[in-house]
Amino acid sequence: MAGLAHLEFDEPGLEKMAAEMTKILSYIDQLAEVDVSGVAAPAVAPTPMRDDVPRPSVARELVGAQCAGLE
Repeated sequence: MAGLAHLEFDEPGLEKMAAEMTKILSYIDQLAEVDVSGVAAPAVAPTPMRDDVPRPSVARELVGAQCAGLE
């Protein structure tokens, strides 16, 4: 998993991370065992979304000029 996330650990750090991940996964397993059959889902209003309106993209020359000024 560390490789997929592009993280590097020394051996003690890797062992600590593995132990922490084991705790997290064990906790998730415990949550999956909880009986929630009598619990109603919360009534949540949907998140308002803005209309998806196409807009012109930023000119590459302007972005390049701005980035060159940061160096």
